[in-house]
Amino acid sequence: MVLTFSLMQDPRASTSQSFTNMMTLDNDAAVELLMASDPTPSSGGKGVSRRGSGYIQCEDIQLCTSWMNISNDPIVGNEQPSKTYWNRIADDFHQNRDFDSNRSANSLEHRMGIILKDCMLFQACYEQIERRNPSGVPYQEHMIEAQARYARASSGKSFQLVHCWLKVRHCEKFASLRQNKMPSRKQDVAPEGEEQQEASQGPPSKKARPPGRKQSKDKLKKMKEMTSTRI
Repeated sequence: MVLTFSLMQDPRASTSQSFTNMMTLDNDAAVELLMASDPTPSSGGKGVSRRGSGYIQCEDIQLCTSWMNISNDPIVGNEQPSKTYWNRIADDFHQNRDFDSNRSANSLEHRMGIILKDCMLFQACYEQIERRNPSGVPYQEHMIEAQARYARASSGKSFQLVHCWLKVRHCEKFASLRQNKMPSRKQDVAPEGEEQQEASQGPPSKKARPPGRKQSKDKLKKMKEMTSTRI
């Protein structure tokens, strides 16, 4: 059976056909396909400003790459002021881009915040699907179910940043941020009516606690008293 999947009519996303093709590739090849199929053409120069328009896929992907480059650099990635950190990301972004853009460090910081927030939620949805489904389930089906789960957790909003998610999902910095956000995101991911079985089982901490030491001693003492009375 052939499965098809689209990005739910995102006007800035690639065509549904390119995304369907992407699902048959590994992550790196998928990102390259998305960049090649970016619907917004570049004039080839670096001097034209895009400051007043929405981000396109190639900007998002380069931003994610620059964010990972600076975040994973053991020399400059940690313990630096926020302004310095984002200026470094902006410098890396503009030095390595091959498309028109004049984004400021503040704009890139704001955009990356949106990317990380949405990608963290989608990653949580995707991991829940992976845990629930048996091994051997096609990757396409995981993505379709994860998209549906994300929409339920986002008041019907579809996930439009697959190209960013493919880029950052295996990044150590991304995993670290997700770990710190995990308690606050857990409740957002659970869709209504779908995890009732898991919820009914409950975590181990909510199950009936075993009797404590004092309770066991009292019970044993009562049993001895009852035995002696019968004798």
